[in-house]
Amino acid sequence: MGAIAGLCLEHGATVIVPVDEVAVRVLAERGSALPAVVAGPTADQYTALCDKSELGGSAERAGVGHPARVVATAGGHGGPWPPLPSVVKTSGVGDPADDAPQLVRVETAHARDAAVDRLTSAGAVAIVEEQVAGTHWTVSGVRDAHGEMRAVACRVLRSFPRGVGMPSIIEAVSHEGPAVDAARRLLDSVDYRGPANVQLFERDGRMLVHDVNLRLPASTLLVMRAGIDLPALGAIAALGRPLPPARRRPRTGLRYVSLVDELRGIATPAPGSGPSRGTAAAELARAVASPGTLVDPPLRDPLWVPPYALAAARRVARRVSAPRAARAGSPPPGPPPAA
Repeated sequence: MGAIAGLCLEHGATVIVPVDEVAVRVLAERGSALPAVVAGPTADQYTALCDKSELGGSAERAGVGHPARVVATAGGHGGPWPPLPSVVKTSGVGDPADDAPQLVRVETAHARDAAVDRLTSAGAVAIVEEQVAGTHWTVSGVRDAHGEMRAVACRVLRSFPRGVGMPSIIEAVSHEGPAVDAARRLLDSVDYRGPANVQLFERDGRMLVHDVNLRLPASTLLVMRAGIDLPALGAIAALGRPLPPARRRPRTGLRYVSLVDELRGIATPAPGSGPSRGTAAAELARAVASPGTLVDPPLRDPLWVPPYALAAARRVARRVSAPRAARAGSPPPGPPPAA
């Protein structure tokens, strides 16, 4: 915190806009001591909406639906397991090391129990959630101190890991509607002021929230192209000021493609939860070539290739070495260093 405080004083910063989940968590806990306002949650707001073990109760209090879920720890789990197939993931607080998968789809009770055990043995809180069959939405926007909210609802066309992971191809659809209304109720319930991203599934006309991030999303540029300057408005809201009049007419029909996640999805398809490898590759090519598509990282920027290629090579080497180590009777190597 001392280094951040020094930077604020050196540059005369009045607002800090975090973009990383770890930074959001740390600033929520300790940001009040800084000489600048944080465009992010308080500790209580973070716990209520970003801690997945608390999100279900917060959603119910806000009048928003959520998938059936159970919280599991090393001491056991509360309540009956949700129906299979299910998604097993961490609570988002106290995440385990990289060698424990933090999100996985399971189709059997045995696979579910094994996934839960891996997470809880690593010291994490595991969430077992029903896999919802329905339209996946992601809402990105900002809410100010007066309760005004501006947002864009995007339909998720593809995710990674397939069917259960983070959005990898999204399309801006609307600036109002049920998904935006549900996100607004969640943020209103804790009087949050700043930028936010809310992910929901729509099933039988009802919105079910499954993830909330109180920060700028990876697709921020798409949100800005759609007419909402999320970083600037997030800072204004954090300062307690009302949002200024919109400068541009809202746009829809724009697309965002997370190129790395899509390439990973094509390389490691999940049976039964997405298109074939060839179909996914063809659809990715069409999406990238379509007018109005934002590709992240941009194809014109070659600097992203070496670190991702190195990380991919390390993952492959680790998968190859693990069976060899097992056959030799020795433990597999630990997780590789971050690229």
